[in-house]
Amino acid sequence: MSLGKGLNVLFSGSPGTGKTMAAEVLANDVKLDLYKIDLSSVVSKYIGETEKNLKKIFEEAETSMDLKASGTMNVKGAMVNLN
Repeated sequence: MSLGKGLNVLFSGSPGTGKTMAAEVLANDVKLDLYKIDLSSVVSKYIGETEKNLKKIFEEAETSMDLKASGTMNVKGAMVNLN
């Protein structure tokens, strides 16, 4: 499903350099929800589990967008921050 033009951002850097804060500012500026996910809760040593966990995260974000779009809010998308 095409949602139109999107926004892809990859932050890189040492801990404490402001990556999460930059994501928060960017999400706020473009009026998108920001989902902050602890990467250690996603990654699994079992084959295929990491992929399942990532899929679940993005499905949840998409479901949240659909729910808000059906209400009074005009939602264009969401940002996911894996930390």
